[in-house]
Amino acid sequence: QRMWREVCEANCDRDMDLVGVPYIVHRDDLGLIAPLWRHYTILIKNRAESDPAFKSRYGHLDLAWAAEMFGYNAAAAHVGVVHESVRRIQVRDVDSEHRKEKLQDVAMLHVGRAWMPHDYEPAQQWAHTEGKSFARHGQQVWCKCNFTASTVLPWPVPESADFQSTKTLELLHYSNVRFGPVPINRA
Repeated sequence: QRMWREVCEANCDRDMDLVGVPYIVHRDDLGLIAPLWRHYTILIKNRAESDPAFKSRYGHLDLAWAAEMFGYNAAAAHVGVVHESVRRIQVRDVDSEHRKEKLQDVAMLHVGRAWMPHDYEPAQQWAHTEGKSFARHGQQVWCKCNFTASTVLPWPVPESADFQSTKTLELLHYSNVRFGPVPINRA
């Protein structure tokens, strides 16, 4: 909320809803939010890159990758859209619970990282040096944040891999089989 007070340009007297993906928004509301979403995302990123004090105050929010989420929240507050927040509609890959029986009623999975068990020897060929703070999940073998995310797709997945990682790697593998490799953007 403090960051919102620093960047807001309208409707600054209300709190922004702290919501994250997935967003379910009426198209008329999205039509109002979308241009400001981009505006606030760029504004937050630029402030974080050019203002050391701003970056220091909000560095714990990981603005390098989360600015677009805060940009959405700021844009919605700017136009006065209020959200109903629903918990456990999605499970994130970095959450602590990855057992299949605990995830049966979750509607969607956040596909961002995948792990294989530490004792699964083939996983070493895909081992990431990034993501050590999530080592409790296993050996990180894939991350959407990695430059090789579209070209290095660990396969096969051992039966002992957690549910979240298994589903993530299955989606990547089978979509690649069906649709072919992801085109490289040369622009």
